[in-house]
Amino acid sequence: MENIRGRFLPSVQTMELMHPLAQSCSIAEAAARLSDLGYYRSIETAVLCDRALSARMYNICAGTGLRWTCWASPFINAEALNISSLDREVWERSLERLTELLKTTADAGANAFSILSGRKPEAAGKLPEALRRLEEGMLRLADCAAGYPQFSLFIEPLDRDVHKCGTLGTSQEAAALIEKVRLVHPKTAIVWDSAHFSLQEGDLSKSLRTCGGVIGHIHLCNAILQQNTPLYGDYHIMPGGRGYLHADFAARLLVEAAAILPDSEAIPLAVEARAQSDTWQTEAEIRHFLERVFTLAEELTG
Repeated sequence: MENIRGRFLPSVQTMELMHPLAQSCSIAEAAARLSDLGYYRSIETAVLCDRALSARMYNICAGTGLRWTCWASPFINAEALNISSLDREVWERSLERLTELLKTTADAGANAFSILSGRKPEAAGKLPEALRRLEEGMLRLADCAAGYPQFSLFIEPLDRDVHKCGTLGTSQEAAALIEKVRLVHPKTAIVWDSAHFSLQEGDLSKSLRTCGGVIGHIHLCNAILQQNTPLYGDYHIMPGGRGYLHADFAARLLVEAAAILPDSEAIPLAVEARAQSDTWQTEAEIRHFLERVFTLAEELTG
C-alpha cells in the first residue's frame, strides 16, 4: 500500500475547534496561525459571506496550499433549512439559500461546499418521500456545482435514530444517493463521520466498505455509545478517555479506509472535537492525537 500519509490531508475543522472564533473575522487570524504550524493541508470553515474576509481566507489558503472546505451547517441550523423537507415552501427556500451559499463559496475560490440533509420527518412512514425530496435537492445543487468543474459538493450523513436525527442516515442510502448525483456532477461525495455511523450502525468497517467509493472527506469524531449515559450521542467530545475513539482504533480505521478509497486523490481527514477550555491547547492535543494515529497506522501497514 502507498504510504498511508499520502492518502489523507490532515485537516482542521475550525467551526468546532475554534468555536466561537469561526463565526467572526478572527477566523482569518486563526487560519493564518494554523497554516504557520506547517502541519495541516486542509481547513474547514463556515461559508464566509463577507467578501473581504473570504478574500483574505483565499489568499491564506492559496499561499500555503491549504485545501478549503466551506460548511453550510451553521446557516442550516440557524435558518432551519431542510432540503429533505416535505413542506414545499421550506424545501424551495432551503434550496434557494443553499444554492446562494454554494455560489458564494465557489466564487470565493474555495475547493468544496458541504451541507447536511436536514431533519428526518416526524412520521416514519414519510421517510422514503423525504429521501426522494433530498435526492431532488441534491441534483439541483449538483447542477449548480457543475458550473465549477473542479469544485466538490459534499453532504454529511447524520445519525437518524439517536441524536442528530438527519434524513440521510445510513451508509447504503448515502452511497445510493451519491451514485445518482454524480451523474450530474462527478465531484460529489460524502463526509464520512465516524461518530454518526457508530451511533447509527455500529459496524464502522462495514460502513467504510459500503461508502468507500463515495467518500470525499473523513471526520474522526469521538462519541459515547452507551445508552442511558449523560453524553450518549454526538457531542464532539475529545478523542481518547471517554468514548470509543482511541488512537489504536482510529489507526485501524485509517488502514481500512486507505485500502478502500479511490486512488484518484488524497482526501481531507480531521479530528472533530470542540474545545472545552483553551482553544490552542485543544488544537495541540488534537494534532498530536492525529499524528499518533498516523504513526500507528504506518506500523500496522509495515
